[in-house]
Amino acid sequence: MAVMHEEKTLSPERIFQIKQGINLNEWLEKDILDSVRMDTLITYEKIDLIKQWGFDHVRIPVSEDVLLDDRMEYRPNVLKVLLDRIDYCKSVGLKVILDLHKTRNHKFGNENNELFFSEKARERFIQVWGKLQEIFSRYPNDFLAYECLNEPAAPINKHFLWNDVLNEWIKFIRKKEPERFLFIGPNRGNQIWTLKYMKFPKNDSNLILTIHYYTPGLFTHYKATWSKHAFYQGPVHYPGETLTKDEYEQLPDSLKGRYKYTRTFYDKKFISGEIKKAIKIAQSNKMQLNLGEFGCRRTVPDSSRYQWFKDVADVMKENGISYTLWGMNGSGFGLWDEDHKLDTLMINSLKWGKKL
Repeated sequence: MAVMHEEKTLSPERIFQIKQGINLNEWLEKDILDSVRMDTLITYEKIDLIKQWGFDHVRIPVSEDVLLDDRMEYRPNVLKVLLDRIDYCKSVGLKVILDLHKTRNHKFGNENNELFFSEKARERFIQVWGKLQEIFSRYPNDFLAYECLNEPAAPINKHFLWNDVLNEWIKFIRKKEPERFLFIGPNRGNQIWTLKYMKFPKNDSNLILTIHYYTPGLFTHYKATWSKHAFYQGPVHYPGETLTKDEYEQLPDSLKGRYKYTRTFYDKKFISGEIKKAIKIAQSNKMQLNLGEFGCRRTVPDSSRYQWFKDVADVMKENGISYTLWGMNGSGFGLWDEDHKLDTLMINSLKWGKKL
């Protein structure tokens, strides 16, 4: 029997009512401002498609330096486009998660983010959110939610540094918006294993735990030139062991320790076991759980990729967990391939309801 953890442990008013959604990526989280791309990448037509496909929410990653200039003033052209698309999402019935994806003092994957070591950087982080509240607090609580920071990256043995920032942020937001739904994730990239280190207010009923899932990494980020996995050009597999014994043995000796996990058997059962660890923590805190990012590059064989998507989505559906695909755009992770052809099979492997 399905667990359906949200509905059984939370009253309806404590749930941000979403099921399946898409990240509007490659848009306002990019460092390079391009007014044409900004206005044409996410259009009314694409938002209509998201709704037609049966998705019910979008996560909008936004970078501080894209939205705000050095004086912390809104860039008018960016704000205009962002508000226009948010308003259109509202008009068609798509809910929105506003995700602060990068700041001038924090980038996910960075080991030495100033945010965790400078009081001035922390003050600026709170000031950024003060600017965001000036604009976005006008939206209804059941339509738009805030996400504190994408994939926090405090040092691996100093999770408390992220907790300090997170709790200061929650306290700040609550001064003005006591009922706003807030998505909060664990340190080290919103990974499940760091959930146990999180510290947050236990009496705040509108906090939502969000995790990311890209396991196994060598498979989901296969041949990603910007990742640590770029060196590997051999085959990868799913379901099953990511690398066969022979493929693993051909790795440089210096990397065998790092990639020992590729000899684990990955399938739906494995994914379910991982997600249940997060469910347990969410249930113990009587919190809603969300999968804010998951994705797999189309560099792996299609049959394996579709199976991975289906297994992840099925585990979420069976447990009543909302999920948000990474992402809408980009030939690597996106819904369109490099020839701009829509990947219908990918969408169908994710969908909660009727297939395309």
